[in-house]
Amino acid sequence: MSSSLKGGQLNELAAKGFYSESDTEALSFSKAAELNLTAKFSKGLFRPSLIMVVPTLRCDHDCAYCQVSRAPLSSVDHELEMKPAQIAQAIDKIAAPAFKLEIQGGEPLLRPRFIIDLVKELRVLRGHGFDVVIASALGPDMSDDFLEWMHTENVSLSVSFDGIPSVHSKIRKSRLFDSFERFKQQLKRLSDANLSKNVGFVSTITREIIELGPRKIISACSDLGIRRIYSRPIANYGFATVTKKLIGYSRKEYSDFLEAYIDEIVKSFQRGEVFFDEGIGLYLSNLYSPELNVHVDMQSPSGYALSACIVNYDGNIFGSDEARMLFESTKNPLLPLARISGSELLENNIEGHEGLISSSFSECSPLCDTCAYMPFCGSDPVHHLASQGDFVGLKPNSGYCHHITDIYDILIKKIGNGEITNKMVVSWLKR
Repeated sequence: MSSSLKGGQLNELAAKGFYSESDTEALSFSKAAELNLTAKFSKGLFRPSLIMVVPTLRCDHDCAYCQVSRAPLSSVDHELEMKPAQIAQAIDKIAAPAFKLEIQGGEPLLRPRFIIDLVKELRVLRGHGFDVVIASALGPDMSDDFLEWMHTENVSLSVSFDGIPSVHSKIRKSRLFDSFERFKQQLKRLSDANLSKNVGFVSTITREIIELGPRKIISACSDLGIRRIYSRPIANYGFATVTKKLIGYSRKEYSDFLEAYIDEIVKSFQRGEVFFDEGIGLYLSNLYSPELNVHVDMQSPSGYALSACIVNYDGNIFGSDEARMLFESTKNPLLPLARISGSELLENNIEGHEGLISSSFSECSPLCDTCAYMPFCGSDPVHHLASQGDFVGLKPNSGYCHHITDIYDILIKKIGNGEITNKMVVSWLKR
């Protein structure tokens, strides 16, 4: 058989335990495990496939849980001043052959010309080998020309919506407009420009949402025609480190909410309603296809700098969005990977970042190595640096671990007792 197969095919069969040149079962299993781990870890030895750019930290919203320490609209110190051509040249040096360009903020729609010019310069360098996503709260006006450009370039929008209109207006405040009314107006503009299919929604769960209950989220989304949303807990970065005391919740409160939320999603499916939360889908997908996991914070080793990089408004380059968030509040000079100067990349403390990555292998991290969920998880070193002061952290005190284990406990229980069926999973995870 081996003579008719190429080396790569043999290695793939060996990694899956179908083939071995060893004479004993023990050696065969050991070799298969070795090849499996090698295949898993080698996935991260390529250039980042997620490149984020922050053209401005200014924002027209004053969200209570802002993770990035937004800057006021009047600020003159929070703009990416380098020319788009310089940024494009730097991205060309570090990005994978096929990548996603995600424009972050602040509010990136405050700089539409920069976005257009950056994409134009990258098209010259990379052709159509990348997709474009803009993360926005939809505050700024969008001109007809900009909407037409987004349609031509097939730009996606990751739009902030806090699930329930009253909560959105209260927590995601703006001094310029009622944020929910503005949100609806902008959705209408996107719909008129035939861009509705390009819009995804992201929600941050606050105490008020938990108190109102998950049915309110599903009803409000259905009223707006939103069939899918990505929900996440409050993150411990930026302004959220202070406001979390007012709008946050305990581990048990969040876990109870998640279980009730999943119950409501199941009931919606049984009633024939089309609604799903992609935040829950992330963990379902990991359970069924862990090898397909591309979530930076849930990879082993961490996807930090290996799967993602972010060019900040100040020219600093970070290995993850969370690292730049932590830098905004701490100004720790060891956090930037590099800095763009002109079109050159100036390295920073590369040795320190090697230590971060080497500390992020869940397979040999204390208590991760004995956790049943280790194959479906990562170690999120930046979270532990922010919350406990080192890359590994003490797992029993880790909010990251609490969240991961709680949601997996809930999902596995409901899959095991038949509440979540294979038909539901296939339907929910279809793209």
